[in-house]
Amino acid sequence: MCGGGSISLPAVSALRGSLCFALLAVLAVGAVSAQTRKQPPRLAQKTLESWDAELTLIDRQLIEGNPKRAYRLATNLSREMVELVVSAPQVPRLLGVASVLRALAAHQLGDADEALWHWHVAHQVFPETHKLLLTVYGAAGEFLQANPPRNRGGKVGDTLLAVEGVTPPRKRRAPAPRFPLAKREAQPVSVTVQVIVGVDGRPRSPLLRDSEGELTLVWATLEALRRWEFDPAERDGVEVAVFYDLAVNFGRRR
Repeated sequence: MCGGGSISLPAVSALRGSLCFALLAVLAVGAVSAQTRKQPPRLAQKTLESWDAELTLIDRQLIEGNPKRAYRLATNLSREMVELVVSAPQVPRLLGVASVLRALAAHQLGDADEALWHWHVAHQVFPETHKLLLTVYGAAGEFLQANPPRNRGGKVGDTLLAVEGVTPPRKRRAPAPRFPLAKREAQPVSVTVQVIVGVDGRPRSPLLRDSEGELTLVWATLEALRRWEFDPAERDGVEVAVFYDLAVNFGRRR
């Protein structure tokens, strides 16, 4: 955490040399270690330092008005980090920043729902996200900061699914999460996420409820859940939005 107040996002060129940037651009030596023996040597050479350089590039694309490229680069970078890392203390910050950049790009592309999903994901993997300063990103940054996610540590509201007469949502499309390469020798784990399934059948506002795995598996779960589709819940024949808990199980892969 940079100081006691807000922190800046992320590796903006103007922030080079600042304390916050130094914390983001952590030393790479040995940081991406404890990877699987099956990992290709080319990928094993990737470092946190190079990932930070890519975040800088993505940030520059946003500032220069290239959100489509920024979104693609942020997506690919996030997936690469999740694929390669077993454990590193810097990963939550990196994944969180990448998710925020993805959210900003989505908003600049005109997809507010997609922007909010990635914004909420960022808070699940890096709780310090709420301290980021996004004013440099104009309307996109203002939109995200005006729509804070639900509090992970707060009391979850009563679910309509417990009310008599409510028909729960039914899954229409549920792509399985991609099991990260670096975790394929791990013990089976489960990740439970609460979402709000809207009347349009789309999940929104993801909130991590329980996880036996590391944040890489949480991210993989959330990345899959954003593409799920439902027949919405109904009460007295009327479609309603409901809280809905989704458990995703990761089994051992060989």
